[in-house]
Amino acid sequence: MHRWFRICALAALAAWISPEALAQQDKRLDKLVELLEALTQKVDLQNKQIETLNEDINRLSTALQEHLAAAPAPTPKPVPKPPPAPADGSTHIVQRGENLTSIARLHDTTVDELLKLNKIEDERKLQVGQSLLLPKPAPAPTPAPPHEP
Repeated sequence: MHRWFRICALAALAAWISPEALAQQDKRLDKLVELLEALTQKVDLQNKQIETLNEDINRLSTALQEHLAAAPAPTPKPVPKPPPAPADGSTHIVQRGENLTSIARLHDTTVDELLKLNKIEDERKLQVGQSLLLPKPAPAPTPAPPHEP
């Protein structure tokens, strides 16, 4: 009975839809099938390209790992030797965020004096932890003796 109902429904539908409309639907379906096949070919091509790229990545990754394993370990940058400490211990250890200007202000001196005393050629190469010699403070002026009348 179920099958009989389907046949009747299809017959009624076929009688209702014109043959021209069915032909147009067939043409549309054919175009859709063609487009689907073209898209399938493009997807297949892209999948092949992706596989090739993955193979290239794996090959380059392996070559890089081999190169890194064969390369000598990098040598650390030498830390500049601190200048000899003065007898009075007037040194400053460079802290993060400091520069010669801030250090000079802190110790009441000038950048030029710090550059000369520490033989620094490029103040941009100041490093955290570096020990700097500080110039000897100027002697404090002696107060004048009071005037006696």
